[in-house]
Amino acid sequence: MVDRRIVTLSYRGFPGADRALVELSRTTGLTRHVRVASPLPGSAETGFVSAWLREQRPPLVLFGAWSPLYLEVMTALSGTGISFGVYWTSSGGQTDMSEEAAKLAQVLSEPAIDVLLFCHAGVAEGLRGCGKPVYYVPLTLVEPKVVVQRDDDVGEATRISLFCPPAEYRRKNILNCLLALAQIAEPYDLIVNGLSEQPDYRLLMNALHLPYTDLGWMQRSAYERQLQTLDLGLQLSFAESYNYVAAEHLLCGIPVVASAMVPVMDLLQPETRDALVIERADDVAAIRDRLHTLVGSPGLRHSLGGQARAELLVANRQCIAEAYSVLRHVAV
Repeated sequence: MVDRRIVTLSYRGFPGADRALVELSRTTGLTRHVRVASPLPGSAETGFVSAWLREQRPPLVLFGAWSPLYLEVMTALSGTGISFGVYWTSSGGQTDMSEEAAKLAQVLSEPAIDVLLFCHAGVAEGLRGCGKPVYYVPLTLVEPKVVVQRDDDVGEATRISLFCPPAEYRRKNILNCLLALAQIAEPYDLIVNGLSEQPDYRLLMNALHLPYTDLGWMQRSAYERQLQTLDLGLQLSFAESYNYVAAEHLLCGIPVVASAMVPVMDLLQPETRDALVIERADDVAAIRDRLHTLVGSPGLRHSLGGQARAELLVANRQCIAEAYSVLRHVAV
């Protein structure tokens, strides 16, 4: 039996796009994801993937973000009748900050690209006149099976995560988070995943006398285990497309103090969102005050975490349904 699912393809060096496509496959069941490790032209890996796609003849090959190696794949599949598309998984602000505007321009001008999908509604709406079919496809997430249920006593150190990859430090608002934490008198332990390996941030954390534990960069299984030990998350980004870290915390029942630039927080009901979101990302005093309230109130943390989880579950299922509908439409 021929598998007629859409094939999604991404380069391993694009972790955000790759993660989005993995989740899209797992949540909708309409796509089959392939990850390419080598970006080098003419690699044996690219040749193998191209030959496999020629044999499979999926209705659509959907690329994650943009890389020159995709041109090689499209050239190899010329004349097969396979359509090509791109799923752009950066917001406008993230595209600017990550210096991806040139890549987006290449996507828009490439004649072999038949359809464009965007995870940010504003970007999709702004590009509807670009001459290609444009669709908004929300990011989705597989629901976790475990919910964090920690019975903290008042006075016990609150475990606060600040997780992000090194390549994204400049848009993750690290310094303002550290400055806010330096003003928290209640006992806490800042949990980071490699931040102190960067000399400048290590110097800052030590100069501010912050109590921190650096777990280093974790494999997926270790990361998921650590989630079960946390009480609170910090994601005060300057720009995001979704923020899987925040979503994973919330779906485990862990409240997250986030900036208004973290789109996943907009999936919460207004009252819950307002209790967690800081409207101006560089407002250190506002971050401090929100942390002070939550660090000192285990009951409030548990209540907000449970409420946020329930609301995000509902919204995530709606996102999955919307993504499913668009994929069914573009695959014909």
